[in-house]
Amino acid sequence: SENRRISSSAQVSATKQPGNQDILERLEELDRQIEKKRSTKQDTTANSAKAVAESERKLWENELNQLLNGLRRHMSSDTWDAFMNQNEWIRSREAMAVDALSGNSGSAMQELEYTRSLAEITRDRAYELAEEYYDLLSETE
Repeated sequence: SENRRISSSAQVSATKQPGNQDILERLEELDRQIEKKRSTKQDTTANSAKAVAESERKLWENELNQLLNGLRRHMSSDTWDAFMNQNEWIRSREAMAVDALSGNSGSAMQELEYTRSLAEITRDRAYELAEEYYDLLSETE
């Protein structure tokens, strides 16, 4: 899986903000940990691969929740309410994961594809929220 990074403008602003680099470093470290787990995984059964994908999804969801909590601390309640489209995102994530499935209807491989898709979409959202966080903190200075 290709490691996508947040935009260079967000990286530049992150380096100017004390503490913000920690967010990017945390996301990149999580990417490295997941890649390391994938490269050392010996059991290649569909169920084992699904368990690994589910573990990755949970790691990214935890990171996503941390980012959301950080954003909330820096926003007024009105701004937060306007920003908070997380429920919409969850519904769209489920739809995107279903759309990513191939024709392996009902198979263990389909479940694996779905779970991997959820993990990747959640990862992408974490990087998007990191950008939002950087933007918000740069506006408050």
